[in-house]
Amino acid sequence: MATVLDNLRGCGIKICTVVAGVKVCGSGILYLTSNLESYNYVLTAKHIFQEDSKTPYSEAKLGHIEVLYSDKKGFQRLEWIKNKQIKEKLLLFDQDLVILKVNKNPKVTFRQILVSDELRDSDVDFFAWGIFAANEDELQRFDFQRNDSLAKRYRLHGPVEYSWLKGLSGAGLFSQSRSTLFGVITRYPNTEFQNATVDLVDISFAEINVRLKDSGLVELTTESSHFKREIKSEVVDIHQAFINDTCVDLELARKRLSTDIGDDWFHDPLKYIDLLNQDYLFAQFEEYFNNKEYQASQAETFYVPKKKFTLRLALISPFIDRIMYMACVGTLAPKLDNAQIANVFSARYNFYDPGNLILNGVEQWRKLQYHLHEVAEQKDQDEKYLYNCVIEIDLLNFFDNISKDLLHSKILRICETDNELKAAEMLKMILSKVTDKKVGLPQNSDASALLASFYLNQVDIFMQHHAPEYYRFMDDIKIFCKDKYEARKILQTFEFELRRCYLSVNSQKTEIFTFNDKPGKVVLQPGEKRRGDFKGAFDLTAAKIAKYRRSNNAQYKNEAFHSSIELLTNNLHVHSDQRDDAAKKMNFALNTIAMLAYRGLEESSFNNIVISAIEKACAELVDRPWITTELCKVLSLMPTEIVEEHILRHLLPIVLDEKYNTYAFQVYQIWMLLAKHKINIPKLKTYAVRCIEKNDDTNKAVIAAMVIYMCSVDMEYRRVILRKYEEGFTHGYFQNRIALVALRSFRPEIVLGKTDPSLAKSHEFSHKKKDRDLVFVRGFDEFDNANGETSEQLYSL
Repeated sequence: MATVLDNLRGCGIKICTVVAGVKVCGSGILYLTSNLESYNYVLTAKHIFQEDSKTPYSEAKLGHIEVLYSDKKGFQRLEWIKNKQIKEKLLLFDQDLVILKVNKNPKVTFRQILVSDELRDSDVDFFAWGIFAANEDELQRFDFQRNDSLAKRYRLHGPVEYSWLKGLSGAGLFSQSRSTLFGVITRYPNTEFQNATVDLVDISFAEINVRLKDSGLVELTTESSHFKREIKSEVVDIHQAFINDTCVDLELARKRLSTDIGDDWFHDPLKYIDLLNQDYLFAQFEEYFNNKEYQASQAETFYVPKKKFTLRLALISPFIDRIMYMACVGTLAPKLDNAQIANVFSARYNFYDPGNLILNGVEQWRKLQYHLHEVAEQKDQDEKYLYNCVIEIDLLNFFDNISKDLLHSKILRICETDNELKAAEMLKMILSKVTDKKVGLPQNSDASALLASFYLNQVDIFMQHHAPEYYRFMDDIKIFCKDKYEARKILQTFEFELRRCYLSVNSQKTEIFTFNDKPGKVVLQPGEKRRGDFKGAFDLTAAKIAKYRRSNNAQYKNEAFHSSIELLTNNLHVHSDQRDDAAKKMNFALNTIAMLAYRGLEESSFNNIVISAIEKACAELVDRPWITTELCKVLSLMPTEIVEEHILRHLLPIVLDEKYNTYAFQVYQIWMLLAKHKINIPKLKTYAVRCIEKNDDTNKAVIAAMVIYMCSVDMEYRRVILRKYEEGFTHGYFQNRIALVALRSFRPEIVLGKTDPSLAKSHEFSHKKKDRDLVFVRGFDEFDNANGETSEQLYSL
């Protein structure tokens, strides 16, 4: 392993300039800023740019400035600063210090460093990399010892004549035990270098940072930073951490994942709040920062019911794999987005809010509807409609059929830098490990949505040149045509091109529609559509609820609440051909009821009318599992005694009767709800204990929820789980994580067992949240960020 001295050799800088016609050389230290910035710093002594130490600095007397770094071949130019650039490139201080702004060079790698004004007792030996008069053509190491801390004075080792020292000014002084800069060498205090001591510039890094901040520049990072830590003699910046020789922004990935997990189908009981912090990232990734190869793990497979009772694959990966997946895609995201045409509205990269990888899907959907309506209404100069036909295309199992190899080859085409190529390779590794299948991306992830949308860019570009008007939102495609005959040809062309991506259309959901422009309420025939359909049917009731539930006016909020109860009741029993629309309205109504109750609306108290409506909705759970999430939000806010008296009889069959407990997605949420209300009845506990003891590998998610339930209704049961954990009873990452959440009240040294490697460092951080309430209901704390209107199911159902 390289030492601190070896690691920081590359930060040593040689500076050459011309002052009043005389060539002058000195030393400097390169400070690497965040990859969010376009510049780095070189710290050096100001007197290098003066005729002598007693003559004031004059920009007019300066020629060019050449900045050089050192590699195996010797000094190489990093930047050439022309005289006319000096004013904008140099930041001057009253003390003997100057900071040069130099452009980042992606071809040159520098080490991270920290700065400090405080010496530790262990800081005895120091070093600096610089040049001196005896040899200006090579970077030299100089060793020092502490001499006078108050005067910032250090003694130089070795027999060095003072006449040789010219050129050492500006070098940075580091402790030999850590990658921390303590100052910049300015002078030797004694006339002929008696006592072999040198002084550092008399300025603190706190003062330097004040000046940088006032100048609108990034500050130097101190040892108290949340984002930079020294790990085994090397400073790691999680904004630009190197894993598998790839530079990734783990901090940005952390922020993006913290919003992405709100949509998790099998939500984490702590919403990963214990792990979504910088301290955990440094701890869990420590071995990978020090060159251990990172390898992703295989995801666990669960399923979520669609509205026609078919199943959607739900892949659950370890937390650190999700961080790395988000980080790799984040590295490539701007290029992925730039490769897409403007008429693709789904999963567009968010250039405006770094905390969200992609733009809000609902807002993008609305933009698309606006564009579709505009195109449908377009007319020529004779006031005739331009398009009389539209093809509506849906792709068959889109996410599940994306070829990983083809996706990788497409990504390689848009990579421009070496780091982007490395990120693409690591992404390929992650996807190959998630499942052993050659096709399929994890669903319900912003990173996957961006990759999936990019996957079709070849088809989009091709169709843009072969169709009059082409629009796409993920796997939902609209193509406007002159008539049905042109539409048939274009659909055929589309299918041929789509097959190059190993995809096919969903014939049951793909149709050519002719616009019926006859006035009045004409009954539409099969294959016909109205242009006004692209406006979307205006629902006055839903619109009023959406507006009023956000109001600060108590009367409006009360009206929204009671209108939601009515909307819920009216959509409980509908014909099968209207079930999709009814499901959306029911979810919207339940979401509104929960939102207003959560915010303490007085009139949202659960009276008989409200209880009756909620009870009827609960009776529908056995036939409509997709309303479980929104309904559980409402039920979690109801007083426990009302749940026990009116609701429990509808929930018990779903969790206890094999006839009804078909969907783990639904049963998981109901067990969590029972835990929230601490429904402590013998038959529930007996059933849960029996299932936990058996721990059927085919029912892992539900049994994990039972663990939370038992530890909630019986605090002492945690000791049973502790014993079973030591015996290795958990199956896979998900159960491992849930068990550790249940055991978070125990000190880390007590919790011994077969912990998943990706969670090896987690319990220390979970224990810090031992008093934190669990998130028993999925998506509850998203109310404050909710969109104000029901979010449509944007992808295939």
